[in-house]
Amino acid sequence: MRVKVEGQRFYVVPKADPLEAARKISNISGVISAQVVEKRLFGEKVSAVEVLCKPSKIEDVSKAVKDLGTLYEDDLRLSVRFILDNDVKPASWYKCFVEQDGKGGNGVNRTYRLIRMEKTEELAAPKLRVVGLDFLYEPKIGTPIPERDPVVAISIARDDGVKRQFTGEEKSIIKAFIEEVEGYNPDVIVGYRLNTSHWPYLLIRAKKLGIKLEVGRLKTEPHQSVYGHFSIAGRMNFDLKDYAREITELERGTLEELARFLGLPQPKLQLDEFLYPKYWKEDREKVLEYSMWRASASLSIFQTISDHIFTMSSITGVPPDYVFSAAAGYRLENYLMEAAVRIGELIPKPVERALPTYPGGKVLTPERGIHENVAVIDFKAMYPSIMLKYNISPDTVKRAPCPKGFLFIEEAGTCIAQDRKGFFTEVLERAVKEREAVRNIMKKYPKDSREYKFLDAMQRTLKVLANAMYGYMGWAGARWYLREGAETVTALGRRTITEAIEL
Repeated sequence: MRVKVEGQRFYVVPKADPLEAARKISNISGVISAQVVEKRLFGEKVSAVEVLCKPSKIEDVSKAVKDLGTLYEDDLRLSVRFILDNDVKPASWYKCFVEQDGKGGNGVNRTYRLIRMEKTEELAAPKLRVVGLDFLYEPKIGTPIPERDPVVAISIARDDGVKRQFTGEEKSIIKAFIEEVEGYNPDVIVGYRLNTSHWPYLLIRAKKLGIKLEVGRLKTEPHQSVYGHFSIAGRMNFDLKDYAREITELERGTLEELARFLGLPQPKLQLDEFLYPKYWKEDREKVLEYSMWRASASLSIFQTISDHIFTMSSITGVPPDYVFSAAAGYRLENYLMEAAVRIGELIPKPVERALPTYPGGKVLTPERGIHENVAVIDFKAMYPSIMLKYNISPDTVKRAPCPKGFLFIEEAGTCIAQDRKGFFTEVLERAVKEREAVRNIMKKYPKDSREYKFLDAMQRTLKVLANAMYGYMGWAGARWYLREGAETVTALGRRTITEAIEL
């Protein structure tokens, strides 16, 4: 379905009269409209000019208006802007009301113009066609070099049980692979190190052979997008290496280790990829068998973790194919941006900063010996609870001295506003309530049902996001960066633990 976008919006907080600024901006080439609106900026009410311009002209318009004031949200990509403005959640179900717009073509069956859409209560993910991939190269020595070393095999495991392996002359292998993808038409392509290794390698080899690597639904080649991820038009490209990085229990982060962690079968024979040239010459069948295991394992792993992927995407607003390519801070930031648009808070731009440090939690030195009558006290979500109790947010915390109506936190030398609810406080409250609501809905379903597993993944995602909010304020790449906020949370955490010990 093709969606027509009327324009791309951003905001200007003008230095002088907002009405005069809006008048000047409306006369700039490429601007569709400019109007004064009331917004929030770090909790304070401000008059801003909402600029709607042609998407292709946003860079020119931004340059033309930068002297009139401070710009906000002009750095957001058009796709992100559409998702935020329309409250669209990726990997979620919507009922769409459309009118036919054309007959399609170029890999598209038919095109429609979107009139409106409504979110539905559907939970379980749709039945998707998925293929697991693995690729083999033949280096002359050491690590394969794409400008020199050919592709010697491609292994494919489909979710319908079909397995294919292409070997032989390199050009024929790549062409057969493209034809297989086009024929089966998968919704999801999954593999290990697709983004960092395989897609860049294949693109170079295909170009060298005079072939276009057209594995997208629109007969397009993979192209590098945000966070180092490779996008494939009309298909979800998922790199399991990104997912493995999130699991601290994995020491090496290999495909075998990830499969073992998830309780999936191990290969009969595990081969060191740096010795592939030796194996390929001595026992080619073993290498091909191992490669097919890798493709099949990639498929099985994706099927095992798909609920986690889709719920993380739905909640954070990051599309599922690169929800784990993005750092945890960016996932939380996306979640915060959606909340900011909903309540009218302007989204600040990230600013490059030196890596900050601040005192962390209280660490005690244990007393040697064997102890009796030991009591264990576990604080439930201590940092989120502290943020909610004290109203800690980037728009409520400042360095002392404290204005009237602020609470002084001596351990951190900071003050917290008490006369208004902070932005993060609002978001945290919503996350906590949503998680509780999800946990209640879970009780309606059997534990082995698809709905229960999907909801369980959702409540765990909400928990992770809530727990990450304190650390986000101290993350150097954060849009809503406030070192004082993170310092205040840890200071109050130390106070809480100390008081508990005294009690």
